[in-house]
Amino acid sequence: IYQKLERLKKEFIINDIEDFASEVKEIANKHNIGSLKEWADKLQAEASGFDFDNLSVTINNFNSIIANI
Repeated sequence: IYQKLERLKKEFIINDIEDFASEVKEIANKHNIGSLKEWADKLQAEASGFDFDNLSVTINNFNSIIANI
C-alpha cells in the first residue's frame, strides 16, 4: 500500500486515487477501522470532485491516520 501511495503522490492520476481509496476502504471495513474508512471516503470524494487542493492534503495525511490506529 505504501508503494502505491508514494506513486499516487507523484503521478496524481484520479482513477488510480479512486481505486486506492476503494482498496483502503475494503481493508478498513474488513478490520472495522472507522478512522481509516472515513479517510478513504474523504479521499474518494475529493478525487471524484477533482478537489486537488484538499486531495493533496488528504493523501499526505495517510501516515498520520495509520499511526493513530
